[in-house]
Amino acid sequence: MIENGFKINECDKCVYIKEMKSSCIVCLYVDDMLIIGTNKDIIISTKKMLSSNFDMKDLGQTVVILGIQIKRNDYEYILSKSYYVKKILKRFNQFNYKPTPTPFERIANLRKILKGSFLNWSTPK
Repeated sequence: MIENGFKINECDKCVYIKEMKSSCIVCLYVDDMLIIGTNKDIIISTKKMLSSNFDMKDLGQTVVILGIQIKRNDYEYILSKSYYVKKILKRFNQFNYKPTPTPFERIANLRKILKGSFLNWSTPK
């Protein structure tokens, strides 16, 4: 990667960045790879360079990586962890429960120890 003009990201050693007229970022995680570029040409040339050095399979545009779902439209990318949450709920057979905004009962008494005494709060009805 270094020989082809990429620099290692100082914060995450699995991220490589190449900046010229166009920019390209390559993220590596075990046997997964995400290639992000400012245009198609730099992405294609990066794929060619990588595939000339090792066997790789192009799976096309990323839909899910590391449990993060990627949605696209003409103006933006949206990253969502809902895919991962649903997968975990299914694994533990918790998928049919109703969602709740808080894990506590709506009118729960909360206690806090303050200088050895308890203070009680109730949510308003």
